[in-house]
Amino acid sequence: MFFRDDAGDIFHTYSCFERGLDMMNAAYHYLDLTPLGRHEEGLPYPMDWLRLRDQYTPTPGTAACCQT
Repeated sequence: MFFRDDAGDIFHTYSCFERGLDMMNAAYHYLDLTPLGRHEEGLPYPMDWLRLRDQYTPTPGTAACCQT
């Protein structure tokens, strides 16, 4: 992020690298409070646990309560 003052000077005021956006995502704060935290040790890269909702594979035999 940059800021330009009245004289036209430009200042670099903020940078975000790797985990810098964690403060913007409240879900990470809740995960950090749990005993296992984000449980990222041993993963190929941080946040490997994250999946979009359409990337999960359905588990057989776990249908909703009202389906037949």
